[in-house]
Amino acid sequence: MGNNTKLRWLWVVVTLLLLVVGVGIWIVLDRWRMHTGNLDPSKTRDLAYLRNIADGVTPLLAAIDKYKQDHGTLPSDLNVLIDEYVSSSEMDERDWRRWEYVSDIGSGFALYYKLGWDPTLWYIVDESGIGQWSIDPGDGSDSIYFIFDNP
Repeated sequence: MGNNTKLRWLWVVVTLLLLVVGVGIWIVLDRWRMHTGNLDPSKTRDLAYLRNIADGVTPLLAAIDKYKQDHGTLPSDLNVLIDEYVSSSEMDERDWRRWEYVSDIGSGFALYYKLGWDPTLWYIVDESGIGQWSIDPGDGSDSIYFIFDNP
């Protein structure tokens, strides 16, 4: 093999290696961005990411509602819902444990999910039973309220 052929192959290998490293860095940076509070619900990709998380809480919301119908009050914590109101087939343990429950906000309640170090996804239900999604960036700036379109 001549020197030109060896150099050409070396150039191809180095180029492919740089391409693979560049794609890897892009993936890592993109994942880091999703977990540092730079989420914008007006962007389709970010909204899809948030929707995926929010869809996981549906059985828990139904269980809270059923508990309130049965007992006339909100549950004191999420643990009272497990087994009787939420079966393991509806929601596995890792899903519901990521959500924190706040029951002392008047006649309503809130669930929140930490998206990273600071940002938090909130679902707040007021006394009339109407829920609202928001993101608290965690950096002191205002929360961003948004609505998921029907799938």
